Amino acid sequence: DRDVEQQLIDQTSKIQMEYLKVEPPAVPTEAEIQAQYDKDEGEGYRKAQTYTVDYVAISLKPEGPSDKVKEILAKAKAGDDFAKLADENSDLATKNGGDLGWLEEREIELDYRKPLFALAVGGVSEPVKGPGGYYIYKVEEERINEETEKREVKARHIYIKVELSDLERADLEIKANALAEKTRANKDLRAAAAELGLPVATATGFSVLSTEIDGIPKVDAFQFRRGVDEEANRKDDKGEPAEAEFNVITGRDNLYVVQLVGDPTPGDIPPLSDIRDQVIDDATAAKRGSEEYKKLVTEYADKIVAQAKTLDEVKTMFPELNAQIKETRPFAKSEYLFQDQIYLQTPQIFDTLDGKEENVLAGPLTDFLGGTYFIALTNREEPTEEDKATWDEDGKALRDRMLASARFELTTDYMADLSMRYLKADSPEPVNISLDLEIYGAIVGLNDKDDAKATSDDAAGNGSGETAEAPASDGETEKAKGGTDAS
Repeated sequence: DRDVEQQLIDQTSKIQMEYLKVEPPAVPTEAEIQAQYDKDEGEGYRKAQTYTVDYVAISLKPEGPSDKVKEILAKAKAGDDFAKLADENSDLATKNGGDLGWLEEREIELDYRKPLFALAVGGVSEPVKGPGGYYIYKVEEERINEETEKREVKARHIYIKVELSDLERADLEIKANALAEKTRANKDLRAAAAELGLPVATATGFSVLSTEIDGIPKVDAFQFRRGVDEEANRKDDKGEPAEAEFNVITGRDNLYVVQLVGDPTPGDIPPLSDIRDQVIDDATAAKRGSEEYKKLVTEYADKIVAQAKTLDEVKTMFPELNAQIKETRPFAKSEYLFQDQIYLQTPQIFDTLDGKEENVLAGPLTDFLGGTYFIALTNREEPTEEDKATWDEDGKALRDRMLASARFELTTDYMADLSMRYLKADSPEPVNISLDLEIYGAIVGLNDKDDAKATSDDAAGNGSGETAEAPASDGETEKAKGGTDAS
């Protein structure tokens, strides 16, 4: 009960703390910067090789607005209640009449939102193609924002998802695979495409790191560049370059079949002056990962423990650290602080601050990445009455889990002990120990009372003329059974 209560307290109590990281300056010298750049003859900074490919794109997007979109547009332009049309027809989880509130056109606006800001008050847009479907907009009011002096519109929208049917998509996949098969047969994408009446385009000068590729939608760029890179670097079982397989590359908007045009162009190694900042960052990271630097951090931590009582004193006594004191949000023992880029274990934080007064220095603590921190409690929040209201129910569930865990540990230990006793007494071969769950349930009281009694009687051989023997430590039972599986 004490363990259960303590866990409930831990789950609902919260603390807030200040912290600083012990991170002495690690400024690389010119020699270290040059050495970092020269490492492996600069291969670490070589740009990725670039590709030129011919490709055929088979669109996975439906052709034009559906009949449903056209029907809704006609009703909206005829003056039907736009909010009602939105609630009845929009493929959006939120049913609020399609209300977008007041909007101001951004400097870099999404293409499918631009037509909204071109509408006059009362205007209804034509269907606008967007991600996965079509948008219909209506502007109800407009005003000039006094602070920004820019036009704002109060608008609503209807979003209709438009997707291919399973049959339509299957037909397109068959078409793409047929093209890939023909290309695979004669190693000529253009000839295969001409035979099927499909246009061929060319993409040039892109690499596996390119985020934009001419002619390829941004949503497909990752799959496209990765598929091309795999094709260009294909190896056989012996690690030798292998022939292209012309597999279909599946993007979100298109299916692609590609063929490399010529060999990839090797990337060059840029001069140090062009990538100096990157090299300095790498040299700094290498310096911080050195044993010498780790030793320096330890020395500072020892000095802080011996000399400082608060985080502010650390800043005053060791100004060369340029340490920044930061404060966390309130957090419980079961939470993580990763989203705040704090990689300390929260249970360790709670244990370290247990019994500490506010603002008193504690530490050092080491995080998952090897960083060294000092912390100080700034606030402790005890469980509220609202938290305690669920303790009876939560405590029962927690007690059941703890009991199940204890049973599991004891059972596992006992079975391991049985296995070792048979191993020592009989042979060097491991013995498989199986568990009869019905008998086990009866022993530990997991079954219903009647079932438990019946199971116990069966286990004891009552009414059956059989006796269940306990496993023997001298191996005799195992030998008598002539097997290796003991229950």
